[in-house]
This record gives sequence, C-alpha cells and structure tokens, in this order.
Amino acid sequence: MKRRIDEFKAPKIIKYRFSGAIIEGDVIIYRLVFDSVSSKNKTLYYKVECKLVADNDYQLRVSSRAKAWSEPSG
Repeated sequence: MKRRIDEFKAPKIIKYRFSGAIIEGDVIIYRLVFDSVSSKNKTLYYKVECKLVADNDYQLRVSSRAKAWSEPSG
C-alpha cells in the first residue's frame, strides 16, 4: 500500500484513519486514507484498499474520496 501511495505527488497518510483488519468471510481487508496534491497544488483526497484473498494473492485499489475526514483537534 505504501509503494502505491508513494506514486502520488506529496502524499500525506491520515494515520488515524487506518482501518486495521476487516474480515469478510475468507477475505481480509485493510483501508487507508491519504491526501495528495494535483499538478496545480490543489488538495486531492484518496483512499486505498487492500484485499487479501489468499496466501500471496491480493487486490489493491485506490479511489477518490470526499473531504469528509480531517485531522482530529488536540
């Protein structure tokens, strides 16, 4: 997941939004939220999901997300 995120310009991982393991049947899913910037330095919002479907077999997907999540105060 980290290698995929590093392909984006100035990625910033929102650490408190890491989902931990989500188990759905025989599939384990991890989700992570991050921000990036466009070529015009506008903030872009993404999430990455990794589905572990079997030993050494996974699916990795990055998609856009709403700005709804922000850093917690304090």
